Amino acid sequence: MRRPLILVIGGTTQGDGLAGPYTDPAVDLIAFDIYVSPVVQFVADGHAILLADGCIDAVAVQAVLEHILEPTVVANEIHHVLRGGGNVYADSPFLKQVHEGPCDCTGFTDSGHR
Repeated sequence: MRRPLILVIGGTTQGDGLAGPYTDPAVDLIAFDIYVSPVVQFVADGHAILLADGCIDAVAVQAVLEHILEPTVVANEIHHVLRGGGNVYADSPFLKQVHEGPCDCTGFTDSGHR
C-alpha cells in the first residue's frame, strides 16, 4: 500500500503541531521553502510549484500565505499538485501587526483566508 505524500510549503522550520508528519513513518513528506534548511528537500517559490499534477495527497501551508505577493496564484498551484479528494491545512496569523518586516504582504480575516 502506498503511503500518503504530504507537501509542506514554507517548511524551513517545523511549524507548530507539524512535528508528527515530519517523523511519522506511515507518511512521506516533502518540504520546500525559499530558504535553505536541514528540513527542506528543495528551494522554490510557491508561485510555481514544479511538481506533477495530482501527485500530492495533502498540503500544509502554515504562516506563509501572508508573505506571498499573489496568494491566489499559490492557491492555484496547490490545487494543481493536490490529488482529487486531497486535504489542505492552511493557517495565517491574524492578530500580529507585522512580522518578517518587508515581506509581510497580506493579512487575512477568517473568511478572507477561506
